[in-house]
Amino acid sequence: MEYALGMRRSLLLCASLLAASCNWPAGTSSTGSGGGDAGVQCPETEGCSACVQCALASPCQALYQVCMASLACKAIDECFAGCGVDKACQQACYAAQPSGAQAYDALLTCVECDECPSACPGLCTSP
Repeated sequence: MEYALGMRRSLLLCASLLAASCNWPAGTSSTGSGGGDAGVQCPETEGCSACVQCALASPCQALYQVCMASLACKAIDECFAGCGVDKACQQACYAAQPSGAQAYDALLTCVECDECPSACPGLCTSP
């Protein structure tokens, strides 16, 4: 399943498929801004789903773990899954769980803007 242009899908739903699509190098590297392996190059040419899965497994792993540990962050992600491209719906998700907004934004920025901007065009909404 691929993202449609501009359509946001739940990041946490992708996590269940992590190991299947990620082919990152073994060994150690320095930690990047997302807290994972900064030496990993996620496969932007293999499509959005593969890139997101890889980003969650490595370059953005620490941010993903922070979100998974937060009920509010997970609730925002689950809410976003039902929103599609509806910005009002997405804002309502944030409003319902304000304590999870910062962690969710950091995770989205890492995955959609830092690691997978070409593989997932139109999803990065950071300035």
